[in-house]
Amino acid sequence: MSGLAKHNEDDGNTLPPASDSTPTIGDTWPGGSTPPLDALMTTHPETGERGFFLFAYGSICANPPPGQTERHNSEITGFRRDFAVQDIFYRGSKAAPGLTLGLDASDDGRVPGAVYFAPAATAHTMLAEVIAQETPKGMEDIYQRRIVEAVIDGGHKVPALAFVANPDSALYVGQSMTMAEKAETIAHAFGTPNNDYAKRHRESGLIGKTDLEYLAMTALRLEDDNNGDAYLSALTEMAVQKREAMLNSDDRAEVLKAQQLARFEVGTRVEKAFRDRIGVEVASAAAARVDLPGSGPTAQKLASGPEAANDPAYDGKAENDNRFGDDPSALISDSKGRLGAWKNRHGEKQMPNIPHFGPPAPNGPPPSEARPGL
Repeated sequence: MSGLAKHNEDDGNTLPPASDSTPTIGDTWPGGSTPPLDALMTTHPETGERGFFLFAYGSICANPPPGQTERHNSEITGFRRDFAVQDIFYRGSKAAPGLTLGLDASDDGRVPGAVYFAPAATAHTMLAEVIAQETPKGMEDIYQRRIVEAVIDGGHKVPALAFVANPDSALYVGQSMTMAEKAETIAHAFGTPNNDYAKRHRESGLIGKTDLEYLAMTALRLEDDNNGDAYLSALTEMAVQKREAMLNSDDRAEVLKAQQLARFEVGTRVEKAFRDRIGVEVASAAAARVDLPGSGPTAQKLASGPEAANDPAYDGKAENDNRFGDDPSALISDSKGRLGAWKNRHGEKQMPNIPHFGPPAPNGPPPSEARPGL
């Protein structure tokens, strides 16, 4: 195992490896743990630098983590990418879980994605960021940490850290749901107001809270890189069709929810790609068709979340725009303050499935798209 970190099967603790160790493909750390940085370090095949590689297959494909200095289009084999884990934080709740991406073992699988390299000087920064992002409260054990073999520019094969779906997690769904069932869940699911970890890195500053936004953003970015995933592209189309069915329904609750989801997605990749099918104007027309209150010109003024109208943390004035421009310090401060206040007031209380009506309120801090499901 050549200096590989040794695992104590009794307690799951990892002993520090030798400083010149090289990761071994297949080395695994349990869900909720942090691999020792020394156990991830390797030598860059072209520059000779010491550092570590990270394989990203979800939102981080579109949102480079801090600390990285290189991004490569890449792929791994022996896995399939799917919405294999329930999400009760970023894109769902305990009452109405969403789904997030994970890697499942598959003998003939191929997963296109991205590989990032962080040199020794910034390796800790990249590792700390992705560990924090992938372990939100209540979802700490959804991913095992595993060394996989990834291909980077020049055809070099490198050992890279990947987050693999943990079948022992209570949130694991694997292949127990059909593609259509997953699309239905993704079309409906959304997360806690202002909770999207690492969205402070998003230049445009507009919020995306919905599961569909996460799916579409990942699929479209891979297509942009000519490294697309046919399954994700097909799942995106199926989920958009499910959202269209919500808007065309005679069930006022379904139309209302679809309208609120469309408001959450203003300015995001899914809204830009599918505006003429599920955007706010289409949703407002659907709301008017079933005589929903507030379906007139003010419908595009977005409350920050289903409880925002009655929440004293919000001033009820701002619309769904980028109030912070390119000032990351203001964004980070506002994001932390709003999320902390929300958690203090609501604790484990979950948002209702159907949004409330009420006056418009700020859309919260404009985070980036990164979230669990690398």
